[in-house]
Amino acid sequence: MVAEEAIPSSEVARVPPGTPVRLMILKEINSRTAVVGERFRLRVSEPIFINGKPVVPVGTDAWAEVFSAQRNGAVGKGGKLVVKLLYIDAPGGQIPLRGEVNDEGGGNAGGVLMAVVGFGIFGLLNGGDSARLKGGETFTGFVDDYPSPQISAEPIEATQQ
Repeated sequence: MVAEEAIPSSEVARVPPGTPVRLMILKEINSRTAVVGERFRLRVSEPIFINGKPVVPVGTDAWAEVFSAQRNGAVGKGGKLVVKLLYIDAPGGQIPLRGEVNDEGGGNAGGVLMAVVGFGIFGLLNGGDSARLKGGETFTGFVDDYPSPQISAEPIEATQQ
């Protein structure tokens, strides 16, 4: 494996919107314990190059946020999890990301049917699986448009000297 050095941050160019970014989940997130609004760290798993120079090295931190989390429920209903990508903490500053990662836990209708046969109405309490994003999984996000600078609507008064 060849290590690649990032160019100094003073030379970092803007990564064009739409550029694909390979990301890795570091720690499992699941619908049973996830909280909407919770942020968690990802890792860039492939370098990003501009004009043949690496501007975002492997291992750079990126961030995502739990957008929606539904626990698994009774009657075999599986959980659901939606995570939205936020940004990369690149050497030259934040790079906005777009994209989301979804998972749905498996339903357990067959297990519920067998539980009802075996345990009567209490078998309906048998739940489905939680949705989960496993540590080590990789996926592709995309560089988003950079935010426009905030310009005040207030007129600026000239100062006289």
